[in-house]
Amino acid sequence: MVEAAVCVEAGETVRVERMETTPYAFYRLRFRSRTAGQGYWAVFPFDADGNEMRADTHSTVYASDDWLDHETCFRGLPGAVAVELGFRGMTTSVEIEDIEIEPVDNAWVLQWADALYATVPPIAFEPAADRHRLIPKTMERLRAGETIRVVMLGDSISQDTCHSYYDLLVEKMYPGADLQLVPSIDGGKGCWYYLDDKLFQSYVVDQKPELLMVGTHSERHGIGPVEQLLERARAELNCEVMVVSGPMGDDFRVADDDMSDVACRARDHVPRRREFAAEQKELCARLGVEYLDLSNAWLDYLAASGKPYHWFHRDAGHANDRAKQVLARFMERYFAPVEEDGE
Repeated sequence: MVEAAVCVEAGETVRVERMETTPYAFYRLRFRSRTAGQGYWAVFPFDADGNEMRADTHSTVYASDDWLDHETCFRGLPGAVAVELGFRGMTTSVEIEDIEIEPVDNAWVLQWADALYATVPPIAFEPAADRHRLIPKTMERLRAGETIRVVMLGDSISQDTCHSYYDLLVEKMYPGADLQLVPSIDGGKGCWYYLDDKLFQSYVVDQKPELLMVGTHSERHGIGPVEQLLERARAELNCEVMVVSGPMGDDFRVADDDMSDVACRARDHVPRRREFAAEQKELCARLGVEYLDLSNAWLDYLAASGKPYHWFHRDAGHANDRAKQVLARFMERYFAPVEEDGE
């Protein structure tokens, strides 16, 4: 348990005391907040040498006129031995009190996730009927109830997908299976970044993937580096590889008569994302690499959601807990058994 009361000014981050964590163990976080605007809560992991790791966990401190109860969770990361809990004010100050952290089991997390998902519109996502065809070893091991080390390479969007805890939903469908998710993350970085020899070694090879999920949200250099990384991974690694196009990004639902710079960028967001997803699909088909299109899945979901602007966002382009549960259900639907799997 952590007991503290803090007041965080706009633009400021305040961390409370450090606590020990166990890899892959879950922890329930409770606190009360009061803020006229919106803020973050975050968990910053540390390795055994005291170095802060990159794959931190973030979500929203929601706005409220009076004290608001929050209940959420986070997971101890592989390689981490401790975390620091922090809070950040955005445009206004944030008051925090009655902070509690305690270990919980997977069953509690699944109940929490189901309750949270029940508060958002259900997904209508239907993944391709021939999915899994290019990751046969992964699917065979899931059906056999084995452990699979899944390295999620990418940026903060891949990180949010990892922190959706979709693995618990997948494991329910395959008794005995254990998806060990390893976030191999650097914010704002894409395939172009991980092609560097030293970075490829540390972020990819050293993580020992059995399934390498390549996230492709921050691809400022286009499709070329994606192709280079896929070819290198398949040549140098003894694992299955798949591409996951990045969900989230800007909330593009702006008024037709809004001609502000923000609105114009938001409107441009959709065609750019759909075009790049099409390029990835074509590339993966040509290379014989598994492709999961979460980019279009998210764009379609957000457009049909009927929820207020930025209801799923903790900031301009990142997921809060609500959106993470949508991402988790996309992943659950993708990994669900299909007839071709012999089910």
